[in-house]
Amino acid sequence: MQESSGLPTLLNLLETPGLADLISKGRPGIQSESALRQEVGAVLSGPKQPLVLAAILLWHDHSDAAHRIVQDVHTPDGSLLHAILHRREPDFGNANYWFRRCERHPSFTALARQAQPLLTRLGRAGSAVISHGGWNGSAFVDLVEQVAESGDRNAEELLKQIQKLEFSSFLEEFYAR
Repeated sequence: MQESSGLPTLLNLLETPGLADLISKGRPGIQSESALRQEVGAVLSGPKQPLVLAAILLWHDHSDAAHRIVQDVHTPDGSLLHAILHRREPDFGNANYWFRRCERHPSFTALARQAQPLLTRLGRAGSAVISHGGWNGSAFVDLVEQVAESGDRNAEELLKQIQKLEFSSFLEEFYAR
């Protein structure tokens, strides 16, 4: 089942009271794992459902549940979600490993285009994330690590916005396939 209203419903699950933290800490306003499983199941079934569910669970800070899904999915899609998961743990080295496994993910074209204006606001630090018009997930991991260490709240907010674009770009591209 893949209804025409499915994608907007799934993207709506990214609308939480606050943006997901770069380093997953748990936050108010997230939905329970069981509620998310039910909502995703009502919109989507079949082979795409597990990875869509993993992305939604990860956004809502259910890292263990998301990890159980993606750890055995050996595709660029599974690798991308695995990379994001480890970046948010934070396990930056492991995140970079998984980003190398999905360097040319189909969602990266839209992500690079949408994130460019936000990255420009970060100056030279943001410019490494988009090289030759493409998204560099490992460079984004490095930037998240730098910002986490620096405590720069303004940069952190920009990166959280970019992270949301990362999730929505994945969902839009994966759902459309």
